[in-house]
Amino acid sequence: MADNKYQPKKFSDFTKVTDPEGCTFAGFNGSEDIQIDFSDMTPLFGVTGETGNSTTLAINQQSWTANANKSNIVTIRSKNLFNPLDPDIIRGYRYGASGQLIKDSNYLITGKIPISEGQKQTRNWGIGGGGITWQFDSEGNRIAGSASSVVNTITGVSNSVYCRWSIGNVSIYDDLNSLNIQIESGELATDFETYYQIREEAINSVDGNKIKNTTVTPQKTTFFDLVVNLFNKNDVTVGKYLNYTNGSLSRINADYTTTGYIDIESFIGEDLYANGHPIEYPLGFFRFLCFYDDANVFVSGFENIYGGKTIPTGVKYVRISFNHVVIPANNYMVMINKLSSGTIKNKYIPEITSVNIARNAVTNNHIAMPVTEMPLAVKNVSLAADAVSEIALPMGNHLWSMSALLTFSVSPSIDSASEVEIGKGRTTYQGGYIRINNDKVRVYNYLNTEILQEEVSHGLTIGTRLMVTINQKYNETVVRMVTESGKFTFTTTKLIGNYNPFVKAIGNEIIVNSLNFDSTDDLSKNILFIGDSYGGGQTVNRWPGCAYLNMNIRSFMTSNMSGGTASVLNELLTTALNYGYPKYVIWGSGMNDNSYSTWLSETTKAINLIRGKGAEPILITIPSVPTRDRSQINTYVRTSGIRYIDMSLAVSDDNGNWFAGMLDSDGVHPTELGAFALAMRALTDFPELLK
Repeated sequence: MADNKYQPKKFSDFTKVTDPEGCTFAGFNGSEDIQIDFSDMTPLFGVTGETGNSTTLAINQQSWTANANKSNIVTIRSKNLFNPLDPDIIRGYRYGASGQLIKDSNYLITGKIPISEGQKQTRNWGIGGGGITWQFDSEGNRIAGSASSVVNTITGVSNSVYCRWSIGNVSIYDDLNSLNIQIESGELATDFETYYQIREEAINSVDGNKIKNTTVTPQKTTFFDLVVNLFNKNDVTVGKYLNYTNGSLSRINADYTTTGYIDIESFIGEDLYANGHPIEYPLGFFRFLCFYDDANVFVSGFENIYGGKTIPTGVKYVRISFNHVVIPANNYMVMINKLSSGTIKNKYIPEITSVNIARNAVTNNHIAMPVTEMPLAVKNVSLAADAVSEIALPMGNHLWSMSALLTFSVSPSIDSASEVEIGKGRTTYQGGYIRINNDKVRVYNYLNTEILQEEVSHGLTIGTRLMVTINQKYNETVVRMVTESGKFTFTTTKLIGNYNPFVKAIGNEIIVNSLNFDSTDDLSKNILFIGDSYGGGQTVNRWPGCAYLNMNIRSFMTSNMSGGTASVLNELLTTALNYGYPKYVIWGSGMNDNSYSTWLSETTKAINLIRGKGAEPILITIPSVPTRDRSQINTYVRTSGIRYIDMSLAVSDDNGNWFAGMLDSDGVHPTELGAFALAMRALTDFPELLK
């Protein structure tokens, strides 16, 4: 039994946590080690208060012990109160003068932002585009709206608990992380600060059935209630939905996901809710719902339930089918009672584990944006024939690993009519994957259409189980397979592999026991390069590939997308910064941007995001080519006051005239010699690459 005695600490005792495993502050009294992991929660809104004035929250989770079902949580917010990842954001709508939702593709409505009586809040959105703002009480009732759409500062009214802002001029942006939207306390708009996700702080000790308030806290904090999400995204069937008349999982639809059996026996008589269609039915919605007894025998079923559903007597389990196009599985919630004021939406908690503060997260002033730890994993997902399970990951690097354990319900599991695909980027440009059938492994890349690159015979018999690993190291990818009959390994230089890791069942049902993806080795590097086709890391006619393969310089991570504009590259940047802590970020956009003003706007966002993460931006000049004049971009780069790499002067006279042998016949990209010159210039202007 571990020592569970808590040693009190004050928040001022901590300046920075550098242990990569984090620092555990939780300690408990009692006969068991009981610690609660709040690190994977997505905050929605809260109520501000002074230290010590926290509320006691009820945590209802059937797998938790009875003496640990209540807790106090303290949290910290950044200056910017707008969370671009908030699942409560409503895209394509704005508020009307009477509080009604008005469909408008140019707008969004924020999530629930805490406000109290007398508190002032200001909207700071540089591109403009205001809208009506509404305040709500603790029951979610509208109690005050702004006078007009041009009001940028509001004052909290009596009984106000949270507000929701209408924000305009957002329709051209797919990724809200790329926007510099800021909602802040006070009357003045100040410099933009990247939103810091809220960190739940230490839980110190259990006293009976209550967890005492923490002492690890700044002077002022924000307090939150907690609603446990009963939905386990790793226990689902994708591509099928329930027959609500008999409870069978027999109906096929690629847009649907069905939960596993959720134990609700301890909640009989209470109301069950889900956020099945948060835009049209914000008070809750179930598409298909079935109750079962303790032997998994069907009891009753329902369709199109608006609001909540009371859990009847005599049932133990519920299964729910929802449209994962309308509400992605990562954002889906099944909960007891409705979300209320001060609610944190959290992901499914399968068991009680330790509370950790992420590395580099704690200072006296703020909590840094948390980094999502790798490996990423999907577990125990049932795939109907031709269904797909994938991990959302807009990243185009070439130092990564995947593993998968698959089982099949029939034997032979794979034959001439059934196959399985595993890889990255199923329908993304420069995606790559392998397709396995009963006798061959085929390598494909997706270049606006599927292109076969290579095929080999594996010589294995595939019964009811298949294990696969894919390890990519720049230009080489090693594939390993193990079945009941033996093992097979081969190496290919043809696989690219961009974006989402996935498994696809073709012609047969499979169970994805485990799909894992890891790129920690790349993401842990101090230098990140975000680029377009000039940023390729697999060939020597691109400068990163030249550095990796010819010069053996591997001090930096590249994430690139061929043809990518600055907007696309901002998506790559956001993803990389969510998973790593680089010290420098080289921003390599410009070749594919036909609008200078758009490029400048996106580049400004990138610079702000990089600085908001504590990294230093490094710009590059873009060599003009016969069909693309990039002199305006280069003038900005050289006069910006930001460090830069002068790529243009590495291969040209800066007027579009390239040196002999350095411009490819396509008139846009470098030759191998040109890539070598670009790499040499990078090492000269930014020698940190040599470390």
